Amino acid sequence: MAYIADLIGLSAVIGAFFAGIAIAQTHVAHEVDQSIEPIGYAIFIPVFFVSIGLNMSLAGIEHDLLLIIVLTIVATLTKLLGAGSGAKWAGFSSNEAYLVGAGMVSRGEMALIIAQIGYQSKLISDDYYSAIITAIILTTLLAPLLLKHAARHINY
Repeated sequence: MAYIADLIGLSAVIGAFFAGIAIAQTHVAHEVDQSIEPIGYAIFIPVFFVSIGLNMSLAGIEHDLLLIIVLTIVATLTKLLGAGSGAKWAGFSSNEAYLVGAGMVSRGEMALIIAQIGYQSKLISDDYYSAIITAIILTTLLAPLLLKHAARHINY
């Protein structure tokens, strides 16, 4: 499916995503997941993160400090508010919704993938790519602090 997606002009990631959805609907989903997970964590995931790091350049990143700060704030708030709102609409209390939102702040895998695709497609310059990756990393580092703060407001 990744190959087909690539053939029609979409990202191979989109095809792979739909393949995962299709497999998840079968009775062998758990078996496939158990078989693929060790390979993913041993080879593919580390190679993906190395490729992200190889494309990054810290030279001149100080000029993008404002962009990094704005992107970090926007990414944090949108994940916090978006996931928190969904939890609130699902019937969670405000404090529980805040905890759900805080837990989702660290989820930056798709942002990394989209940034990588944009960079490889020459839609994002070297400077912006490094600023975006830095903001994704900072957002991920903020998540435990937000989770700790949110957990203090939960009554067990």
